[in-house]
Amino acid sequence: MRGVCNKRTVGVADSRPLLFTDLDNTLIYSYKREIGNGKVAVEVYQGRIISYMTGYSHDTMMRIREELHIIPVTTRSISQYRRVVFGGFSGENGVSENVYRPRFALTSNGGNLLIDGEPDESWRKESLELISSSLEQLREAENLLASDPDRSFEIRRVDDFFTFTKSERPEKTCERLSAALDSRIVSVRQNGSKVYVVPESLDKGTAVRRFLTRFNAYTGQVFCAGDSDFDVSFLSLGDRAFCPSQLCGRADGLEAVCPAKGEVLSDVIFEYLQRALDAKGK
Repeated sequence: MRGVCNKRTVGVADSRPLLFTDLDNTLIYSYKREIGNGKVAVEVYQGRIISYMTGYSHDTMMRIREELHIIPVTTRSISQYRRVVFGGFSGENGVSENVYRPRFALTSNGGNLLIDGEPDESWRKESLELISSSLEQLREAENLLASDPDRSFEIRRVDDFFTFTKSERPEKTCERLSAALDSRIVSVRQNGSKVYVVPESLDKGTAVRRFLTRFNAYTGQVFCAGDSDFDVSFLSLGDRAFCPSQLCGRADGLEAVCPAKGEVLSDVIFEYLQRALDAKGK
């Protein structure tokens, strides 16, 4: 069960379920990945479509969106998150009239909370206080990356919260960073060619706990969905999780629904939620 969620006090209660979900490779998918026919564009960048949802996931989400709270929890920066437009596009550059944007989103690995698309300053201030003891290690990581022979991209401090770059040999870059940095203060992570150095105090699990404490009137069942190491910290905070099978052993007490071979994770999520909502309405 979901730890902190059970300790919430109730204001004007809203008992609709909450879905805390990662975005990339959980809810939306790169144009490079095959997700079947009828897919729906959800992200356009520099004039071309770069991300899609499956037709089933998109249609189900749009149908049930008023019956639950969908809260993206993403490592994307604010600007990257804002490129995602649920409800699809009418063309490569045109936004659909049926746009849906969740009221809340946790971006920057939980460092920012967006409410109706705008960053909440009190949340950001608290996040910066949480990572204050990590700043020296982030600067050291950036100094190391500046001279890394395998780095293939600029070094970014994402929304002031963590360090990001890319490497032609990411395993070697991560090895060098891990050998030099304090693992008690920052973690070094790789996702394909991408390399991250993230404060240990800044993770998605902490962000979800903070959200549930702050918005304690949301008393509904909690679902959590993700596909990568970044998501492990919050997957076990819900009543039910959705993730690839390889993550199931990574979080204590995790009760997960996993896609079978050939299934798309987002379809598994929305099929389950549709059945749960139907059962609740009977």
